[in-house]
Amino acid sequence: MFGCGCWVEQDIKTSDEEVNSIGICTTGCGEYIIKSLFAKECAQNILRNLNKTDYDLNQFFKKYFFDAPLLKKFDDKLIGALICKLSSYQNNEKNLELIVAHTTPSMCFGYVSSNMIKPTSVMSRMSENNLSIRECVQITNFNIKFRSKLDQISQNEVNHEEETSNKRQKI
Repeated sequence: MFGCGCWVEQDIKTSDEEVNSIGICTTGCGEYIIKSLFAKECAQNILRNLNKTDYDLNQFFKKYFFDAPLLKKFDDKLIGALICKLSSYQNNEKNLELIVAHTTPSMCFGYVSSNMIKPTSVMSRMSENNLSIRECVQITNFNIKFRSKLDQISQNEVNHEEETSNKRQKI
């Protein structure tokens, strides 16, 4: 099924100074992912909301997943998404934002670069308070800066500060 489990798209409306690309892969119940066209809809939502800090991801999950008409009969809607947003600038600088979003109690992911000494893995967990909430999404952002002109990542340039949005919100 086209656009359900993974999707890549480049924003053609961005200014001359900045080009944004989105790549998304999902994990979870295939039926939910297919019925909501999750990956495609999520990528297009982010591209529509580039000017917002959190890209309206909480509202996206509510509208296109928790309240999706074809998913109404399901109680526990479990999904995970790994989202990469690459911003390329005219001066050859690039910024990669890695966004992890899940409705499950936990989600593990990892990444590695040719310049890194070892891979990095992270376990994202929903707080105990939110585990009982059915319509809750955990969103965590990581920023990875690329060196100008070299397009390479070094281990010390990775910002592990789960920098924003450790958002645990009831939707």
